[in-house]
Amino acid sequence: MVIGIIGASISGLIAGKRLAEAGHDVTIIEKSRSLGGRLKTVELDNLNLDVGLTHFDVNTNTFG
Repeated sequence: MVIGIIGASISGLIAGKRLAEAGHDVTIIEKSRSLGGRLKTVELDNLNLDVGLTHFDVNTNTFG
């Protein structure tokens, strides 16, 4: 089966990998120049900083 995935976020990449491992023909389309969606690493003053991921768990009182 031929499958197209829109967006090379971490979810899109993992889904594409699993589908390809299952024998499907997978194409991932991404609008930006980098992969990973909101996950990325930037360099600032010779330091690598991981940015973009917000973590929520069951104890997070963000919406309550």
